[in-house]
Amino acid sequence: MNNFYRLVTGVAVCLLFLASTTVYAQRTVRGTVTDATDGSTLPGVTIRVKGTGSGTTTDLDGNYSIQVNAGNVLVFSSVGYVEQEVDPGARSVIDISLAQDIAQLGEVVVVGYGVQEARDVTGSMASLDAKDFNAGVINSPDQLIQGKLAGVQITPSSGQPGGGVNVPIRGASSIRANNNPLYVIDGFPVDGRSIGDAGVDEAGLGGGAASNPLAFLNPDDIQSIDVLKDASATAIYGSRGANGVIMITTKKGESGKGILTYNSFVGLDQLPNKIDLLTADEYVPAAVAAGATASAVDFGGSTDWQDEVFRNAISHGHSIGFGGGSENSTYRMSLSYLDQDGIVETSNFTRLTGRINGSHKFLNDRINLDFQLTASQNSINNVPISNNAGFQGSLIGAALQANPTIPVRDADGNFYQGSQSIGSAVISNDFRNPMAMIEYITDEEKVTRILGNIGATVKLTDNFKYRINAGVDNGESVRRVFYDSRLFFPGTSLENANGRATLYNRYLSSSLLENYVTYDLNLGNADVEILAGHSFQQFANRGHRFSVTNLPTGDVFLGFNNVDGGTSPGGGDNPFASDGEISQLQSFYGRVNTSIQDKYLITATLRADGSSRFGPNNRYGYFPSIALGWRMSEEPFIPDFFTDLKLRGGWGVVGNQEILNGLSINRFQIDNTSGSLTLLAFGNPDIKWEQTSQLNVGFDFAVMEGRLSGTFDFFNKNTTDLLAQFFTAQPAFTQFFWDNLDATIVNTGLEFSASYVAVDNENLRWDIGGNLTYLLVNEVRGLGSTFFNTGEINGQGLSGAYAQRITEGQPLNVWYMREYTGLEGGAQQFANDGQLSFVGSPHPDLIYGFNTGISAGAFDLNVTFNGLAGNQVYNNTANALFLKGALANGRNVTQEVADVDENRLEAPIPSTRYLEDGSFLRLNNFTAGYNIDMSNVDAISSLRFYVSGQNLFVLTQYTGYDPEVNVNKALNDIPSTAIDYTGFPRSRTFQAGINVRF
Repeated sequence: MNNFYRLVTGVAVCLLFLASTTVYAQRTVRGTVTDATDGSTLPGVTIRVKGTGSGTTTDLDGNYSIQVNAGNVLVFSSVGYVEQEVDPGARSVIDISLAQDIAQLGEVVVVGYGVQEARDVTGSMASLDAKDFNAGVINSPDQLIQGKLAGVQITPSSGQPGGGVNVPIRGASSIRANNNPLYVIDGFPVDGRSIGDAGVDEAGLGGGAASNPLAFLNPDDIQSIDVLKDASATAIYGSRGANGVIMITTKKGESGKGILTYNSFVGLDQLPNKIDLLTADEYVPAAVAAGATASAVDFGGSTDWQDEVFRNAISHGHSIGFGGGSENSTYRMSLSYLDQDGIVETSNFTRLTGRINGSHKFLNDRINLDFQLTASQNSINNVPISNNAGFQGSLIGAALQANPTIPVRDADGNFYQGSQSIGSAVISNDFRNPMAMIEYITDEEKVTRILGNIGATVKLTDNFKYRINAGVDNGESVRRVFYDSRLFFPGTSLENANGRATLYNRYLSSSLLENYVTYDLNLGNADVEILAGHSFQQFANRGHRFSVTNLPTGDVFLGFNNVDGGTSPGGGDNPFASDGEISQLQSFYGRVNTSIQDKYLITATLRADGSSRFGPNNRYGYFPSIALGWRMSEEPFIPDFFTDLKLRGGWGVVGNQEILNGLSINRFQIDNTSGSLTLLAFGNPDIKWEQTSQLNVGFDFAVMEGRLSGTFDFFNKNTTDLLAQFFTAQPAFTQFFWDNLDATIVNTGLEFSASYVAVDNENLRWDIGGNLTYLLVNEVRGLGSTFFNTGEINGQGLSGAYAQRITEGQPLNVWYMREYTGLEGGAQQFANDGQLSFVGSPHPDLIYGFNTGISAGAFDLNVTFNGLAGNQVYNNTANALFLKGALANGRNVTQEVADVDENRLEAPIPSTRYLEDGSFLRLNNFTAGYNIDMSNVDAISSLRFYVSGQNLFVLTQYTGYDPEVNVNKALNDIPSTAIDYTGFPRSRTFQAGINVRF
């Protein structure tokens, strides 16, 4: 790390020296700026010298004059027009024609199987370019857009670097299938499943969380992200479009001389806030007051276990890219490295990614070949933090409840663990030393991924094109877990294991072949674009794992590197396990875009998907959509005040095929002892995908010559044919069966987003933007008397407890529990004689974000806030750990629990006592940068230094680490939401970096 600091310092000093010693003579460049459409002169156009703070504006006649040095580049910009960069060379007069900027009226956006001008888009979508992405330590693309787009809610499932996220678009709409969107990277629909295994429950530690499947991408390689939200926009992806589609477009090379870029940063991560636990001085009297004996709970030490477990973590990243091309060929290649320590001791995420892409035109531009290849390896040091640990806790749970008077180590440097004596006091058997867990549990994972595709576009005629695209996506994960023999967990599977190792391998792959044609037709007043194609994609998923015991630890760590020295676990356990599946998806699709008189727009789409995951009676599904648009600003009765005004509406049907494979056939279970097969479930030949029909009505507007623009949408989303697993009463021939429910999940809401250029002149530009989503309805209908429980609640005395129910007439995953009214005589009191009732929703009524950006000369500043309102979060951590009885039994609690007058024998009953307001406002991102004037340096065209911060503060009433939580608390694989249980906290990040362009 010291070498890295020396390198950055040395480079900065050299660059500043060059900038201060290289001088060229200045000269004057003058000219006129006009509108490329009608030739009229343009006043108020900003002309600035790129990478410097100098600039000017055109006068009332469109004329300008500016001083330049050799090697300078001039940038011409004005609201509503395409920005142009010009190298003056030896010229002294430069006249410029600016084209009207469709990107400021609505960008040219990526849609399924092509691009489209946003002014012609009839569906609901949102777009973000690289310049508008969130900055900071980014380890997955979803972090780039958090808080930036209406209708898109991004919730981390873990604060661990490289951890997964949940991205519901316009509300969750499935009780079994995946609620995350389809991701399409440069035209390749990727498998959204995590490549790595989450780990199995050992010794009550619980199963860990899987990693983010998109963490293999380098954020610096991404050019834009487009989100398709309504069915008319996503229907082109048929059975995978129900949850929306996120299109990720990577950077490409451009014609011209080669451009070399280098980006680097160093960052500091820290825990934003600690939970208010009792200190050692406070603990003993509080425990005695709760009924404990002082001699039994006072071990003489003073340990802040949160300080022991958490740390200030260092991260650094480097990314280098080179691209260029000629008139017929372009290329770009990049290499990046990220090393991010987590705020929990020993946790770490590193990523090495290489990428190359290129294109070449030949035969008079009749054929265009293109290719892209990304190779990545992620290395992850996991820590024992899980979703469903027992009452002793995984790492965070153990730290929060650990007695603060117990020292970490004894005089010989060995960890204090359960059953040991310190003086006359004996440590409880269920005590788990968090630092021993960190030291004695090794969990390493490597994920390798290769994504590549090659395609050719053939121009058969000037208006008739054929494209073929083939690609592969291969991922491999190796996870190795070792429990040291010195780890003392009495009464668990590790008690007599004498060291245990478990190895997991997971292989996930998909291959794609698709062909489509496009035909452009002009019918006088109407322009028609026709798309027709075929796609075939195959998915494979296989894995295996095995465990061995009796791996004692010596002076040299062998652990999982010496599994041949171990033995099979006892108790008849089979140390080996494997699984595998293959599924296929064949599709035929078509789309017709029609523009009449450049103001009446029609888009019609139809896709037919055939999936091997579904029964022979419903193997194919058909997904139509229709959308209409009216560019009202082209009508003579609309005042010129409107630069753009478009009314649009659409309807469509899309599906969700992300379910278990093989539900249409009989399922068997093998007996490990006898080898016999037992029928587990009958197949359902009628099983089919969930279907979502969606109506969207909205309008886009731009006024004040494009300075103020925005969109408004109303959506009504109905998901039917819900997939569900039903368990049969025993004894019976089978244990369960699968079927489609004749029920509906309804999501209805409003979306609004706007951007405003408050100031735009040669000295200052100030942009303001915001978005909000208001969810009017989230409700389950038509379910009748059927219901499903989920939201498992863990902890001592909480076996079988749950907090959520899916039932008729209520929000999806409605909170279902006792309503707590307070304490009386030390006992908990509940309304309605303690009957369970529906008490709130985990889904926010309001999702919002706002941002502002200022550019003043060489200085730039960008700030982003995001927040939620109207939802509740369940604090399972408090329910499981922070109890009067726990204090009396030698465990730590919060100051609030110590102060309350409650009977120590009160049970930890799930109730609204632990249901908290999940609303928050977060300063999500703050970035300030400064561009050094490099006009006198030939080798460097721009140099920028910046500082940034992420998660700088949160305004909330939630008492846990962070209100934006979604620990996986599924029950019988039915998804849960908004439950917090001893998860990996989200960090606060500070960063300093440099961007260099050569």
